[in-house]
Amino acid sequence: MGILLENIITNAIIYSHNDTSVEITSTINRLDQSASITITDHGIGIENKDLPNIFNEYFYSPRAAIHNKATSGIGLSIVRIAAENNKLRIKVVSEPGAGTSFTVIFNDTQPPSPFPIEQQETQSVSTAKINLS
Repeated sequence: MGILLENIITNAIIYSHNDTSVEITSTINRLDQSASITITDHGIGIENKDLPNIFNEYFYSPRAAIHNKATSGIGLSIVRIAAENNKLRIKVVSEPGAGTSFTVIFNDTQPPSPFPIEQQETQSVSTAKINLS
């Protein structure tokens, strides 16, 4: 699980524009017993035509290769394998030139609570921001 988040966060930092930030948001939804972590960058983004291939081994878009000449193209294939092994889903939303959001979804989570669900907030959200200079 750690390698999954490490790869997504590292990519967010590498492919972000200077003087922007990377946001990491966690959400717990008690109604559907799910949780998610979203990592959002403000960077080069991913072209729509490339999105279906980003989890393929050794794939990297020409835009990514120009921005990061040291890329091997295996990071997101490792993310895919880690997600499959842990029964997690990943959603990706991207806009070229504006940034990308990766959301890792954990199903069937049961956060501990001393109160019945009717007396709880149905969703809680936490956000952290990494400023890049």
